[in-house]
Amino acid sequence: RQCLGMSLTQDELIVACGALAWAYNLKRKVDPVTGREIEVPTDKCNSLLIVKPDPFEMAFEPRSEARKADVIREWKMSEAKDLEERAAYAKAAALGQTKKFDDIVI
Repeated sequence: RQCLGMSLTQDELIVACGALAWAYNLKRKVDPVTGREIEVPTDKCNSLLIVKPDPFEMAFEPRSEARKADVIREWKMSEAKDLEERAAYAKAAALGQTKKFDDIVI
């Protein structure tokens, strides 16, 4: 059996990774004491049902000031929209009118 949302999750992951690659130079973090790059262990992971790598440090450097500004602008717009939608739902819930939110596709 497979999860019904697996392809959606994979698509979202590709979009998220693409956005990170567009906005940032992803690099190894530099140790502030030694000035040397901190190695990323490629063989360290958990042994749980869903295997994932152990936490590691890395540096996210904006590719340009323009892209940094784009990321900040989009973040603020997204936060404002989220707050607006939550407030609308809370108001509708207080009035017992949440039915209109049942068909919203996210």
